[in-house]
Amino acid sequence: MPHQTEAQVQGDGGGVVFWGMITAEGPSYGSTITEGTVNSEVYAEILNSSLLDTIEYYGLDKKTFRFQQDNARPHTSGPIKKWFTHHGFSVQSVCSEIRFK
Repeated sequence: MPHQTEAQVQGDGGGVVFWGMITAEGPSYGSTITEGTVNSEVYAEILNSSLLDTIEYYGLDKKTFRFQQDNARPHTSGPIKKWFTHHGFSVQSVCSEIRFK
């Protein structure tokens, strides 16, 4: 750690995950996960609420809407791929690492 910073842990030192996205119309509804980790089940809950609610709020068309995410395990799991197919989404995955020659 740089010498200008000092590590501090509050409470039990647990983590927090924030999920959100940006659309051409504006920001999405967000989700906060304060307990546990994000697995396929948790990610599906996030998509069911935050993603679908955002699409409905802005009146976006799922057929032309492009959803882009990285290749994290919950994003690429079988149940999540089925979720996107079932809900009629086109998903683009981006490379999680950039390689320079």
